[in-house]
Amino acid sequence: MHKRARFLLGAAAAFAVVGCGTTSAEAPGYVDPRPPADEAAIAAAVADPTRLEAQVGRDAARQPAAVLAFSQIGPGDSVLDLEAGAGYYTRMLSNLVGPEGRVHAVSSTFVAETYPQAVEAIAEFEATAGNVTTQTAAFDELTFDQTYDAAVMVLFYHDTAWIPYDRAVMNQQIFDALEPGGTFLVIDHHAPEGSGVENANTTHRIESSVVMEEVLAAGFEFDGESDALAHPEDDRTANVFDENIRGQTDRFIYRFRRPAE
Repeated sequence: MHKRARFLLGAAAAFAVVGCGTTSAEAPGYVDPRPPADEAAIAAAVADPTRLEAQVGRDAARQPAAVLAFSQIGPGDSVLDLEAGAGYYTRMLSNLVGPEGRVHAVSSTFVAETYPQAVEAIAEFEATAGNVTTQTAAFDELTFDQTYDAAVMVLFYHDTAWIPYDRAVMNQQIFDALEPGGTFLVIDHHAPEGSGVENANTTHRIESSVVMEEVLAAGFEFDGESDALAHPEDDRTANVFDENIRGQTDRFIYRFRRPAE
C-alpha cells in the first residue's frame, strides 16, 4: 500500500469516530496520522547555495519554507510541478525530495511559446539535477508515464481560465496522475467575491471558490488551507504585476487530496 494511502486510512478512521459536524482535525485529542514536515530537509532546500540569486530574492514574498511545509512533500516523494516557469519551485523540490525522489516539471505550451527562456532554464537544470524530468504540454492534454505523490500549481490556475484550457479535463488528468492519498497544492491570487474568472486575464486573479468547486468536482477532497500568503490589506482589485502590490497580493493556498483507496 502507498505510504500516503496508509496515512489517509488512519485519518479516515479518526474521522469516522468523530462523525459529522466537525472535521477530525478539530476533534479533542485528535492526532494527525500523517508525518510532520521534514523541517531540516525544507530548510536545506530553501538554503541551497546553487539556487539562482533572482529566485532567492523572491523568497520574502513567496514564503517557500511555509509553503513546502504545508504541502507535506518530503524526501523520497515524486512530484508534479505544474507550470514550472523558470524553476523557482522545481529547484527546491528537487533538493527536498532528494535522490530517491523525482520532480517532473511541466511547462504549458503557452509558456513555452511565450517565454522560451523559462523552458530553456528548466531544461538546463534537468541536465544537471539527476532527479528532474521535463515536459511541455497543453494543460488539458496531460499524460504521464507514472503516478505521483503530489502535484503543485503555483500562480497559474487563473491562466488556465483564459488561455483557455478545459479545466474539468485538466483536473481529472491531475487526479488520475496521483497515487491514492496524493496531494494537489494550488496557490493563486484572490479575486473579489462574485467575480469568478472574469479577472483572469486582466488583473490575473481568480475567485478562490471557483478553484474549490472545480477541483472537488474531479474527485479530490479538500484537505486544508494555509494563510502563509494572506495579505488582508490587499483589496483584490489591483493587477498583480502592479509594482505597488507585486509580491504582496492576498493569495490562497489550498491542499486537496485524492482519496485513499
